[in-house]
Amino acid sequence: MFSNAGVGSAGEQTVLELDLAMYDRVMAVNARGMAASVKHAARAMVEGGVRGSIVCTASMTASMGSAKFADYTMSKHAVLGLMRERDDAAAAVEF
Repeated sequence: MFSNAGVGSAGEQTVLELDLAMYDRVMAVNARGMAASVKHAARAMVEGGVRGSIVCTASMTASMGSAKFADYTMSKHAVLGLMRERDDAAAAVEF
């Protein structure tokens, strides 16, 4: 399964200027959307005895960070964390 869920920031914002409504929107798509995709794909693969891979696109921002897009940066770090998470129940699924 390949997931490429993502939206950009609605505007430049640092942590000091963080608009929580914009943050919630970006996190809902980029982090929650990706988590839902992975959850349901992994369950279907495990229940169906399907061996395979789940691939999620994050961004270079997940590794480097950004000076102006705090909400986007945090959301892409969440995707990276999700893909680093291991679940013994989903051992047949390669992340």
